[in-house]
Amino acid sequence: MRTANVSSLNERFRKAFLDELPERLEEIERMLLALERGGSPHDALADLYRSVHSIKGSAATFGQQILAAICHPFEEIIQDADQAETLPPSLVEVALGYLELLRHSVAEIKHGCENFDGTEKKLARLHERAFQQRFSVAIVANSRTLRQICCETAKAFDARVVEFEDSLNAMHRILGEPFHLVIVSSELYPMRGEALIASMKLSRRAQALKAVLVSSDRDKAGFVKRDVDPDFVVLRDTRFLSHLHDVIGEVYGAYGRSDKTTT
Repeated sequence: MRTANVSSLNERFRKAFLDELPERLEEIERMLLALERGGSPHDALADLYRSVHSIKGSAATFGQQILAAICHPFEEIIQDADQAETLPPSLVEVALGYLELLRHSVAEIKHGCENFDGTEKKLARLHERAFQQRFSVAIVANSRTLRQICCETAKAFDARVVEFEDSLNAMHRILGEPFHLVIVSSELYPMRGEALIASMKLSRRAQALKAVLVSSDRDKAGFVKRDVDPDFVVLRDTRFLSHLHDVIGEVYGAYGRSDKTTT
């Protein structure tokens, strides 16, 4: 099949996805209103999650990153609600906020909009409300074992933790969501950990973000000199767990003091 034909086919499927999306969003709204009325929360949440997850996958396939960025935290609040003992009273209201952002973004895309700064700002404010300004940690590592270790250590501080294996996917979400700390393995692909941290540090959206580089290379412990360097380097040696715990605790402590001064 010729490249032109592939491109034409992809555009046709993309248009079909956008055209049918309003109806799919209407169905999600009906699910949310039914959830509010009662019934079986677990089954309703499972159906709701599948619907949002499906839209996220299609959005990513057709290059609609703003839609995928909205669906990520939408999925997360559904999962959190499913794991809670009782349905959070604010779930439906916050979920409708994400739904409205999806509708607004679809309208912008259909009108040819390519700049979604306004939507991203609204999304960041909704994140803070959805997760009640919880201490949020992003973990970016190819190693499942390393992600698990970092995740368990961060959760000791009651942190909201989001894990990433792919550095480019991590970059997109970290710049679009209000994380307080990112823990990055040096051994990443396609963008190495040092490059990922430098890119985040250069962005105005992540200026307040603290970054930890995890490395086995002792020479990298001499970093933390330039503005684009990590704030901390944690070596994978015999002190790794205790050092990682101390660093997360230091950032968490600063986050707690800042939170108290703003309330």
